[in-house]
Amino acid sequence: RLVSDWSSDVCSSDLGITNSADDQVQYLQALAEFYQTTSRCDEAEVLAKRALAIRERACGPDAGPDAQLDVAVCCDSLAQICLARNQPGQAESYYNRSLPLVEKVAGADSPDLTPRLMGLATALRAQKKYAEAEVQYKRALTITQKSVGAEAPQVADVLDQYAALLEEMKKPEDAKGMRDWADSIRKQDATKPN
Repeated sequence: RLVSDWSSDVCSSDLGITNSADDQVQYLQALAEFYQTTSRCDEAEVLAKRALAIRERACGPDAGPDAQLDVAVCCDSLAQICLARNQPGQAESYYNRSLPLVEKVAGADSPDLTPRLMGLATALRAQKKYAEAEVQYKRALTITQKSVGAEAPQVADVLDQYAALLEEMKKPEDAKGMRDWADSIRKQDATKPN
């Protein structure tokens, strides 16, 4: 019997098992993540969409912040699956659903926005929407610097991806400046005592 068939049974009431919506979503997300890591993205997408549908049903107009963040997490999962399937337009759509939810709950400068901004920038870059991608990288860089400091290794990670975009935009001087900055941060970090 296929695992996906079993997932259908577990997430339905056909077996007489009453799982909470949270349990169902956690199960679906874990299985979707497993499928994604084993390059079974079609199956991962089906499960992630089911998880999102459950979260959206639970997230009415008066839903609290946790319910909104749960929807955002499901959108993020789907965006990552879409990127893995080389569907950057779909990924962009899911990130554009996720970002306002997280911003509303956590604030415009929340570090929780950074991975979503980076994902959105990646999706935009894949579609050659370079100017829009640059806006996302700049915002991710600003938020990361504010949250962990200008010389933190996380800043170097953002700079590396931003530099790759600048290369694609035919701005080699700017890209080199970003890479040099990232290298400087890494060298400083390597000399810090543990």
